[in-house]
Amino acid sequence: MTRWVTRFRPADLILEVAGIGLVMLFWYAATLVTTRSQVPTIGQTLSAIQDGWNGIPAVQFFDFSTGGIKSALVFTTVHVVAGVGVGSIAGLLVGVILAVFPVFRSYAQPVLIVAGTVPLMVLLPFLLIWFGTSTFAQTGLVVVSAFITVAVSVQSSAMTVMGQYANYARTLGASETTVVTRVMLPAIVPNAMSAIRVSLAAGWGWQCVAELVGGNNGAGRIIKATANIGAVDAIFAMLLCVVVTALLVDGAVTTLGKLLTRWQA
Repeated sequence: MTRWVTRFRPADLILEVAGIGLVMLFWYAATLVTTRSQVPTIGQTLSAIQDGWNGIPAVQFFDFSTGGIKSALVFTTVHVVAGVGVGSIAGLLVGVILAVFPVFRSYAQPVLIVAGTVPLMVLLPFLLIWFGTSTFAQTGLVVVSAFITVAVSVQSSAMTVMGQYANYARTLGASETTVVTRVMLPAIVPNAMSAIRVSLAAGWGWQCVAELVGGNNGAGRIIKATANIGAVDAIFAMLLCVVVTALLVDGAVTTLGKLLTRWQA
């Protein structure tokens, strides 16, 4: 644990704070050259968050739906985390299997490559047709995106490890099971965690798009409903809440990754 704590660098925190400050500066500059109906001020956005946290009356009137920013944010967050979790676990298993067993790799790798080249947006209409507005239809893009990203990353890193270090372990008397569990799996954790972070970053967008197109709940539905009534401040409020939540989730995953890889120098 001591080694992990010493890896914290104040310069990293300073750069992150500076990046957030730069975004806020651009936002403020945009409010100076536009009208409030185009880009609301930071104060207006914060007020919209407070006013619409438990419910947005205009949305309830025009969209005939209940709930506010809080319930939509919880819905989207749960589905993003669950979708990335399911896709990442499946991708991890498939990536390891493809790296360890050449027979499976010869059959499954071409399918994985083709799946990675297909734009995920083309899957959304089929998900809506097959599953309607169910949870799986809205989270399917997140699951597929995470699965492909993690599977490709894990397979690549696992094959590199097996090619470089597996023979050394075998010469020391390690069995194939030991090679996989004590050599390969620990070595692929850093790349796997990076792939999960990439999947999370993309997952928020895929989830909101699915909710925007055919969802009955979530941040995407709030954005669509408020856009229909021209409530730009409510749109910015919902987006700001999603961004802050995404940063918090990413920070939690990053911390978990550091704990799992504290053996690194």
